[in-house]
Amino acid sequence: MRGFLSVLLFAFVSSVHAAVYTWIDEHGVKQFSDKPPQSLEQVRTIQVPLIETVRTRPVPHQAAANNSRKPASSHTSRKVVMYSAEWCGVCKRARKYFQENRIAFREKDIDKSTPARREFEELGGRGVPLILVGKRKLSGFSPGSFEKIYRR
Repeated sequence: MRGFLSVLLFAFVSSVHAAVYTWIDEHGVKQFSDKPPQSLEQVRTIQVPLIETVRTRPVPHQAAANNSRKPASSHTSRKVVMYSAEWCGVCKRARKYFQENRIAFREKDIDKSTPARREFEELGGRGVPLILVGKRKLSGFSPGSFEKIYRR
C-alpha cells in the first residue's frame, strides 16, 4: 500500500514541479537524476520549483579572470558560459536552444570537472544550469530570461 501511495503522490507532484531523484546505488555512491532508477526502493524525490531568476550582479574577480583576460568589449560581454550537469534536463534544453540559435557557448560540467565545480561554487551556484553572459548571471533557463541578459 505504501508503494502505491508513493507512486500516486509522485504522479500528482511531478505534474506540478520538476523532480530530482536521489538514491544510493549498489556501490554505495549517492546518485542524482531527473529520471527515476528502475527500482523505486529507497528513492527520495527532491522537489525543485520551476522558478527562474535573472541576476545581474558582477561575477567574482577570480571566476571572471578564468572567463576572459581581455578587456570588456561588446563581443566579450556576450561570451556565454554554462555550468551544467549531464543529468540535468533544463541544461539539455538550454544547450539545444544555444545550438538552434547559433549562440556560441562554453559548457562546464560541474560533476566531471573539479575546477568547474569550484568556479560554480565561487559564483554562488545553487543549481544547474548556471549561465554567465559576460558578467551577468542567470540561474536556470528559459529563452525569455536568457534573451533579457544576452541582448543587453
